[in-house]
Amino acid sequence: MPLFEISLVISELIALYLLRYIWQSGDILFFKISYSIIAIIPFLDPLFIFWITNMPSRQAEIFQDQQRLNTDVLNRWKHVLDEKNPQRKFRFWRNMIEMNKNDDS
Repeated sequence: MPLFEISLVISELIALYLLRYIWQSGDILFFKISYSIIAIIPFLDPLFIFWITNMPSRQAEIFQDQQRLNTDVLNRWKHVLDEKNPQRKFRFWRNMIEMNKNDDS
């Protein structure tokens, strides 16, 4: 068998493994179908699928935004933004920063 045919067979064997990997993953159906279509393309499928399916895992519930239509950022900072006096505004701002200093870590 020529080298091209051997590499094509190897590529498709890898694609079969990738299809099994894709359909056992926890991705949504749209991604599973999309990845499956990409996986059957010869030669580039292993590299591309392994690269594109390397998504970060879901965050814990506490880190997810639970409010779908609005954010809580405005609610937390509204009293600072509404303050007219610059000195009081700065104090409010500083208190909010000190209070939430470790939120990002």
